[in-house]
Amino acid sequence: MRQACENTLKELKTDYLDLYLIHFPVSFQHGVKEATSLKHMTDVNLEETWKAMEQLVKDGLVKNIGVSNFEIEEIQRILKMNTVPIACNQ
Repeated sequence: MRQACENTLKELKTDYLDLYLIHFPVSFQHGVKEATSLKHMTDVNLEETWKAMEQLVKDGLVKNIGVSNFEIEEIQRILKMNTVPIACNQ
């Protein structure tokens, strides 16, 4: 995740992002550019992903972190373990 964030920062020619979102609580299979069915997706460990997002905040690469397209149950899972608040629920 850090490498993806650093690539984004480089492409945008900036030192940090004001907001970084987990866009969807699943991940595309390696090499898939557009997921059109469930076979193109894989589950992700939300807790591990959120901890990685929190580390980006701690490292100063990101000011705020949030989620997009999450169900209530997925948000509740994050709320049980987060140390950095969810700044945005899109």
